Amino acid sequence: NDTLDANCNCAGTPTACTGIGDADGDGVCSNVDCNDNNPTNTNQPGDACDDGDNTTLNDIIDADCNCMGIPTACTGFGDADGDGVCANVDCDDNDPSNTSQPGNWCDDGNPDTIGDAVQADCSCKGIPLLNNVCSRVNTGSDDAEESSAGSVSLTSSDLELVNDGSDQIVGMRFAGLDIPQGANIRNASIQFVVDEATNDNPCNLKIYGQASDDAPTFSSSGNNISSRPRTNAEIAWSPSEWLSVSNAGPAQQTPDLSSVIQEIVTRNGYTPASSIVIIIEGTGRRTAKSFNGSSSKAPILCVEYAITLPDCPAILANIGDACDDGDNTTINDTVDANCNCSGTPTACTGIGDYDGDGICANLDCNDYDPNIASIPGDACDDGDNTTLNDVIDANCNCAG
Repeated sequence: NDTLDANCNCAGTPTACTGIGDADGDGVCSNVDCNDNNPTNTNQPGDACDDGDNTTLNDIIDADCNCMGIPTACTGFGDADGDGVCANVDCDDNDPSNTSQPGNWCDDGNPDTIGDAVQADCSCKGIPLLNNVCSRVNTGSDDAEESSAGSVSLTSSDLELVNDGSDQIVGMRFAGLDIPQGANIRNASIQFVVDEATNDNPCNLKIYGQASDDAPTFSSSGNNISSRPRTNAEIAWSPSEWLSVSNAGPAQQTPDLSSVIQEIVTRNGYTPASSIVIIIEGTGRRTAKSFNGSSSKAPILCVEYAITLPDCPAILANIGDACDDGDNTTINDTVDANCNCSGTPTACTGIGDYDGDGICANLDCNDYDPNIASIPGDACDDGDNTTLNDVIDANCNCAG
């Protein structure tokens, strides 16, 4: 609206760009126009844009006129199908309808398993209710003989059960059974292989377990077998004569040792990684192969066990167990009486705190970066020494 004024000067009404300039005449002042030579480009810092990365949010033009979004958990990994599951864990990152990832619940179609879950290879697998496991003595120090005088041999080529000039005590250690703590032991036995067809009768044996959370291997120190604490459970065995070398049949198999193994796996300190020791004493003789005599024919312990069902079989947890409800704004997550995992709400519950920095999403200026905890009202420095009292404003800009 330029006109001649009363002093015969030509003057116009100032605009926002007066004194700043707008070379391309697009109405965007040159101090903020990302391209002041192109009237079709009106981009300026703060404008919405699309950075072409579907793993970022709230894309805007930054101060350097670049389009940048706020990183999310999938930034750097990708999410090709845009289903919110990052490519590094998505079982099919080309199908947005398939959001399966390792650890998710699934159904393996087998009614005899519980706790079905997506595995690392994205297959669905549950834990069998009934299991059979075996462990063979697998090192020279895992079978041993202790004489009546207390000396211990770790290198014998056979195991006399139990008379070898005088009655001795035999110990065997079985590792790697991987039986869960508290499992219900259905059946257990040790299979021997005949080393010598010599029989001293009557042969009456007693079988114990070592009452230990995780039994160590044997050593040559005196009384290393007899000094070990034993289970309350014991099994009597009067084996029939062993008539042929290398036989490994019912006559060479112990009676059911379930009560002995059960007492061990029920111990509070027992874990699936624990080893189990079996101790045999008595009178008479049957002679079995040892690890040093034939490693492939050393004694082998086989156990059949059933999983003890927890309160909540679908999630393999008991009521009151610690869990993770997937909400980082709750604390003290536990399994409740309805088998749901729930935590105690905090100030951010229902609002969110994606980066877990303790600043709720409605206030956090970057809720995807735990290193940025700025919120409106915080002191800052706008880089302009001609302003005072610089603070983060409602739009998360620093202004004085």
